[in-house]
Amino acid sequence: MEDAEGTATVYVDRDTYFPVQVVSQTSSEDFAHTSTVTYENITLDVEIPDETFELNLPDDVNEQETSMPDVSRHDSYDSLISDTNLAVPSADLPSDFRFDRGVVFENDDYHSVSLTYTDGEESVTVTARGEAISNVDHSDSDRYEAVDVGDTTGYVYTNDDFLTLYIEADQPYSIYGEIGEDTAVSIAEAIVNG
Repeated sequence: MEDAEGTATVYVDRDTYFPVQVVSQTSSEDFAHTSTVTYENITLDVEIPDETFELNLPDDVNEQETSMPDVSRHDSYDSLISDTNLAVPSADLPSDFRFDRGVVFENDDYHSVSLTYTDGEESVTVTARGEAISNVDHSDSDRYEAVDVGDTTGYVYTNDDFLTLYIEADQPYSIYGEIGEDTAVSIAEAIVNG
């Protein structure tokens, strides 16, 4: 539908300005489509009882409590590394990428640190995790290409917009950005080799 053209006409009530009808037309060389939606019996400014929003679960449903991670943002590299016990990359990475900002996520079940670096034009995000992403076997998927990262194997996913490189070393990392594979691998090697 890249060559399709469309218009929409909205008719509103003169007193309430609420839409009473929407007529849309879409056409291309291959088709023409018209749709009319009419709104009737609309009541405005009605009090809605609180019980309307109560969730009544069946008796056989088990509720599970989930906790959102604590999130702390850092503009300083020193502040970031003092807020985590994970090994994180240095403030400077290959290809002139320098630390810009970072975020620490932590709760009882999850701990990760995301560091964003920039070379002045592009940015790259490196995420260090306390443990591997569960149920993900990059080697078993056609989406990822295996690459050598020092003495370990990394897995690259690319599309037209970005690249992601996963490294399942002693501590898992991922690298994300609008960068080439060679740049990603050199960054990954610097991270893995410390």
